[in-house]
Amino acid sequence: MVVAVRQRTAIMPVPEDTMTSPYLDRIRSTREILEDLISAREGELAKTTAAMQRRRVERDLTFLREELARINDKAEAGGSRCEPCNSQRIGSR
Repeated sequence: MVVAVRQRTAIMPVPEDTMTSPYLDRIRSTREILEDLISAREGELAKTTAAMQRRRVERDLTFLREELARINDKAEAGGSRCEPCNSQRIGSR
């Protein structure tokens, strides 16, 4: 009987407010991902004419903007451990 054992991988600490993806070759902050999603939804909203789809995109935008504001508030209060997140401030679009 042969049992395959997986090699142990090194566990590196990652700040809690960063997100990783197997499709990315680097780690992006949650703020960066939210900003990209907001930009994409704003572009989609500008092109959309159907009322039902516009409402869906507007709900998405509202949620994403609220999450970005929550993250910014947390960073201002010193709750973020990610130094680049604390040093950046986002202006309204």
